[in-house]
Amino acid sequence: ILNELQSRLLNLNHQELGSGSSWKESFMSSPRCFTYDDGSVIMSKHQEYGTLLDMINITSTADKAIAEPLAVCLTAEILGLVDILHSMDLIHADLKPDTFMVSTF
Repeated sequence: ILNELQSRLLNLNHQELGSGSSWKESFMSSPRCFTYDDGSVIMSKHQEYGTLLDMINITSTADKAIAEPLAVCLTAEILGLVDILHSMDLIHADLKPDTFMVSTF
């Protein structure tokens, strides 16, 4: 599915969010996947900032004036990513804070 997503991004021209190639780095890619009878392991690039859940745990004690704008920004980013997925007829069936990796570009 990751390879299919990356392939579809190359052909995407979202009417509001623009070219899929400009969003390519926002979606996970995986050069390797190992499958077993009882599970699988997906290899991907290391994200030094961890998951969104890690960020939530770190900022839970932060000043609300700092945490609230960050939450709004990240929510907008996530909704944009989900919209892109849906525009390519893909559905992410496991949206939760620990499935989002935090990175910088």
